[in-house]
Amino acid sequence: MGESAKRWVRWTVGAAALVAAFSIGARAAKGVGGVGATWFGVLLIVVVAVCIFPEVMAVLAAPITRWIDSLYLPGGRPEPPPLNYRLVRYYQLTQQYDLAVAEYQRILADYPEEAEAYLGLVRLLVSEFNDTRAARRWLKRGLRRIGSSGACAELSENFGYLLMPTDQRISA
Repeated sequence: MGESAKRWVRWTVGAAALVAAFSIGARAAKGVGGVGATWFGVLLIVVVAVCIFPEVMAVLAAPITRWIDSLYLPGGRPEPPPLNYRLVRYYQLTQQYDLAVAEYQRILADYPEEAEAYLGLVRLLVSEFNDTRAARRWLKRGLRRIGSSGACAELSENFGYLLMPTDQRISA
């Protein structure tokens, strides 16, 4: 299960626990349910706090972390390293394809509009790993982020078949 799916599950459980806690609290305020219901409502509030804790703390801690960053990095974030494909080519020559994929992803983190990196990454994912799902995801990301129409056309021309719907029927 991906990180996004886990977040949605946590927030759904947290929201349901919050609704149940308020419902129990409203009944306890009317005198229905007794002390056990009140403690169960408190337990549900604790469940809510645990479910939404990571995101809430990230929002609350953001001003403090920005202040600390301004102390240690007074000029802002450093510039990305110079664009260089030599390490990727070395990994491909030595058949270390997993490291080449990681290096392409690092390049794309620093230079998200670099068409050559998307082209190489998608080619590597299709030819060496046969991972069309990941290749399709990176291809779509590349088509969204690349500014020049010529580079988008090259990506679409080379890997347009990944964007075609696949036939899911079972044949005998």
